[in-house]
Amino acid sequence: MSVAERVSAGQAGLKSFWTLQVSFGTNCVWWGSWKGQSGVADDPLQFFFSREILGEIACRLSGEYERGSPFPHVVIDEIVPDSVLDCVLNEVPQAGTDEFASRMDPTEHKFSLADVEQMGPVTRHLLSEFNGAPFLEFVSTLTGIDGLVPDPYFFGGGIHLIERGGYLKVHADFSLHPRLHIDRRLNAIIYLNKNWGLTYGGNLELWDESMERCVRSIEPVFGRLVLFRTTGASYHGHPDPLNTPAGVSRRSLALYYYTGQSADLERRYSTAFQRRPGESVRRTAHQVAYRWLPPVVVEAVKKRRKTAR
Repeated sequence: MSVAERVSAGQAGLKSFWTLQVSFGTNCVWWGSWKGQSGVADDPLQFFFSREILGEIACRLSGEYERGSPFPHVVIDEIVPDSVLDCVLNEVPQAGTDEFASRMDPTEHKFSLADVEQMGPVTRHLLSEFNGAPFLEFVSTLTGIDGLVPDPYFFGGGIHLIERGGYLKVHADFSLHPRLHIDRRLNAIIYLNKNWGLTYGGNLELWDESMERCVRSIEPVFGRLVLFRTTGASYHGHPDPLNTPAGVSRRSLALYYYTGQSADLERRYSTAFQRRPGESVRRTAHQVAYRWLPPVVVEAVKKRRKTAR
């Protein structure tokens, strides 16, 4: 539910507490907290999350997150100003450029960029904010998971881009960070898709544990944050090929949050792709190796291949 919808529902004047948004000619003072802090639309590097603002949101949505089906999750619109996300969108490289790594196999057709040195300044700033203490405290309050730490390497995360015809089959994510050896607990996805058409597809699908049905389908619209718990059965993806017009891609930022190792958590070094009813999923040699070899061996092979290019 968006901020505007919450205000119209009479939820204690959330927007007056949450933001100050006042226009001054061509500039706009946006998303300052109730203390009067503000940034100027001409300088998105002045956007910072506020503990007070995020704390209010977390208290209101923690129950919604816990009740999420088929596994705990929440959808939040407008948590980052459009003016900031516009700059991030403009910084996303084109598919097929040197910045992006690509995965083109039976389970996924997508591009990804995790190296912050290849990202633009606003993208780096925003990712840093999502990895900062105010946002981590917000996520802990919202989900009830204490001791969360971010991933400074953005392993598996960063910028994701999928072109027309691309897809990501339904899967449960790896659960153990290969370099930090800590447990992955939460996924956060921020969508960057303006004027997204219903016929384009690309909805994030959340499937039940038995892989019998899609319980929820979430449109990847601009400014939407989806946060969900990472477990061995948090099956999600967008398994059908995108049907976007030529030149239109599905773009997002992905961040993952971890805690120290816990004895009661199942650990997987690899992504576990699943079959939908009537569907077959073939595994590549890379995926088989990633599942059975220690991460340090897989990473060494990747580095050697990259050096050899």
